[in-house]
Amino acid sequence: MWQSRRFTLGIFVLVLTFTAASAQPRETSRLDDPAAVKTAHSNDPEACFDQALKLAKAGDDAQALPLLRRATEIKSDWAEAYNILGALYARSGSHQEAVEALQRAIKLRPQYTVAYINLGRVQNTLGQSVEAIESFRQAIQLDPKNAETYYDLSGVYVSKKQWTEAITYASKAIHLRPDYAEAYNDLGTSYYCLRLYTNALEALKVARKLSPNVPVIYSNLGMVYIALNQTQQAIDTLQRALDLEPDSATSLFLLGYAHLKTGSNRDAIDNFEKAIALDPQMSAAYYNLGVLFLRFKEKQRALEQYAVLKTQDPDLARKLQNMIFKDRILAVNPR
Repeated sequence: MWQSRRFTLGIFVLVLTFTAASAQPRETSRLDDPAAVKTAHSNDPEACFDQALKLAKAGDDAQALPLLRRATEIKSDWAEAYNILGALYARSGSHQEAVEALQRAIKLRPQYTVAYINLGRVQNTLGQSVEAIESFRQAIQLDPKNAETYYDLSGVYVSKKQWTEAITYASKAIHLRPDYAEAYNDLGTSYYCLRLYTNALEALKVARKLSPNVPVIYSNLGMVYIALNQTQQAIDTLQRALDLEPDSATSLFLLGYAHLKTGSNRDAIDNFEKAIALDPQMSAAYYNLGVLFLRFKEKQRALEQYAVLKTQDPDLARKLQNMIFKDRILAVNPR
């Protein structure tokens, strides 16, 4: 699932894309911009707030954060300032500080929908899915027509692998916003994980139509085509994904698996090896390489893949070991 979930400030939006690994906190207390220093010493909370917004829009969080902290010190009951402070902390990777600031905003203004949304996003990033669900539900109760909150909630359920619930909330997001490509992508991947491949294909085709240049949609579509045994369409779709994002280990792995299914074993080996070069922790790629090397009777190279898997994925290591010594050759599919 590709991420476009953001921290909303009400006045403007700070775009923040999360990867599997959370951002590392950056130094955020330095204040050396002359205008910012002057403003911070003015004891004027509105001036600090306005200057912080200007700096945040320019991407200078290191200068904006001290000003926002100063604004909340001077005016400690300013819910909006705490919300923006929390959003900037989150963008900087200081997630616990973000939670505290956003909870303060909500305490000051219990009907603050945007703060609940931001809090839910931070909680989800921290793996606090139960708390994130509650925050998003509070936001929905306050604003039941905000499609993005339903999409956020579907994302939490995707991360929990609760596919039926993910489908429910992605569908609600789409009902409110029929051009919501990200929600269609969540919907398609959730259908895929329930093995409802035809439904997944329909949803992902809509996502592709709405956002024709997003590589993860093509990657997900390729995965569905593999499941439907439409391997040539899978290969064409995954090649498009790689045209858009050449360094996608996932797309390379899927392309390798599609080639494996067609019997293009050398192409499969090439793709699996490229995937591993980009993501050395991709256990399934090592496993499938081992399978392919056995097909070519290259037992030593298969043993090399087994050696990696012993520490990386003991279950796959045992399966490959059985194949090496019992000649049972089966590949790991993309699921």
